[in-house]
Amino acid sequence: MPGIRYIGSEEGRFAPIIKIDHIGAVGRFRAYKAQGDVTFKKYTLIFGENGRGKTTFCSILRSMRLNDPAHVLGRKTLGQEKSPVIIMKLAGGEARFANGAWSSHGQRIHLFDAQYVADNVYFGDAIGTEQRRNLCKLMLGDEGIAYRRAYDEADAAIDAANATLRRLRQTITAHVRQDQLEDFVALKPAPDIDRKIELKRGEVEGLREIESLRSRPGGEMIEMPPLPTHLSRILNQTLESVSREADRRVREHLAAHGMGGDQEWIARGIPHMRKDCPFCGQSIEGLLSVLVGRLTQRFYITD
Repeated sequence: MPGIRYIGSEEGRFAPIIKIDHIGAVGRFRAYKAQGDVTFKKYTLIFGENGRGKTTFCSILRSMRLNDPAHVLGRKTLGQEKSPVIIMKLAGGEARFANGAWSSHGQRIHLFDAQYVADNVYFGDAIGTEQRRNLCKLMLGDEGIAYRRAYDEADAAIDAANATLRRLRQTITAHVRQDQLEDFVALKPAPDIDRKIELKRGEVEGLREIESLRSRPGGEMIEMPPLPTHLSRILNQTLESVSREADRRVREHLAAHGMGGDQEWIARGIPHMRKDCPFCGQSIEGLLSVLVGRLTQRFYITD
């Protein structure tokens, strides 16, 4: 909190400012009006959270002391069409700020705030946020220094612990969703966790194989050849009926070529049968030996 000291015509007298009646369109004070007993006493403490108007109040007092409207006009409330208006009750009258000027000014007010430090203490070419923050760490006396050192050590330990928590959180959230983090931390250790992990890895690999199979193109349709129209009759035949049919066709073949009952030409060719037919040269490999035996029996072929 900034420090303010009022000095009247004689050292030690009460402050010439009795109270603040009205502040309008300045910072957070859109339309402040005095309520209750807000008269300044010999010692008056004004406190509040950050951004509640303490620094704005110091700027108002500095503007009146220096008769510099810029300190007030520079803090005009954003979005406010009205011009800043300030009314203060003084010990000998009233100080009013309106139309960009003070009606009374020059009060002997000393302000000890961040602006005072910026105006009177040299910290290099500029005063940054960190420098202003470090000013709050100033401690005097052995006891104060001990407290400050203990505070710094505790603050460093907290920073280290927070850094560890952030690192662990990043490690865990790489495997667990953010909304499942508390449930994951609450899990109890499993004695056979390694075995369970291996089982899950096997399941994962199996799922990957399934995905690989799904991504492969489907098989091609094979068009089946049409079935013979006389397939049923063929399947109903026996080996004996096939032999009779073969005998009939051989007789028809011999008669068609004028060979009558001459069957000796078959006997002369059969001993030379290997893989090719001795008559037409086509492959006969795979012919049923039974069929050959039937032909041999039919024509009485001997070695």
